[in-house]
Amino acid sequence: MALLEYDIQYDDKTGTSKVTLRVIGVDERDRIRFKSNDSNTGIQYVGGSPFSDLTAPQPDKVFKVGKKTGEFEVTRSLTRTLHFKCGEVVSVVKERAAAASEHGTVDVPPTPNGQTLKLKAWKGGGDTPNGR
Repeated sequence: MALLEYDIQYDDKTGTSKVTLRVIGVDERDRIRFKSNDSNTGIQYVGGSPFSDLTAPQPDKVFKVGKKTGEFEVTRSLTRTLHFKCGEVVSVVKERAAAASEHGTVDVPPTPNGQTLKLKAWKGGGDTPNGR
């Protein structure tokens, strides 16, 4: 099961505390969901994914998060931390797809309407931690 860490920081000047939750490790049968405050948010796991379900984020493929995804079951214990990029999912007409890839965006297979989705990466990203 996941290992969660709550970091409790007390500010003696204001008499208040702030609690931050951090996931230390993820194992099989844990569940992960993604959410964002931006409906065009997408992610791309780099070099691996903790999921085998093809409807879940897959390695090196852009996955649209939107405002919130369903829950995805972790199907393998991780031996290393997996990083994912975060960014804006944008549609590009096929003719412009090649030019867009030169500007830091990542290809996604074409949609039925002839558009290709790209990930315009933001700084930072996230990590899915390995199990203990």
